[in-house]
Amino acid sequence: VHLLGEISLFIGNQQYHNQGIASWAVHQISDYSFSRLRLYKLAAYIYEDNLPSIKCFEKNQFQREATFLKEVIFNEKRSNVHRYVRFQS
Repeated sequence: VHLLGEISLFIGNQQYHNQGIASWAVHQISDYSFSRLRLYKLAAYIYEDNLPSIKCFEKNQFQREATFLKEVIFNEKRSNVHRYVRFQS
C-alpha cells in the first residue's frame, strides 16, 4: 500500500470566498488524513490561474511538486495544472 491520497475543494458560492473556509477545510482534512488514516502523502491538482487555491494550499504546508503543461482546457484555452503535495510530518 502506497498510503497516498488526493484532496480537492470547491466553494461555489462567492459569498463564502475569502473567509478562510477553504483553508480551514484543507487543514482539517490534512490532519485527519495523516493522524487517523496514516497517509504518507497528500496531493492536490490546481489550475495555474487559481491563485487563491494555490495560496490556500501553500498556507497549509503544501509545496509544488510538478507542473503539467497544457493539461486542461479552461475558458476555451489550454492551461497548466500544478500538483501540490504535503508529506506526513
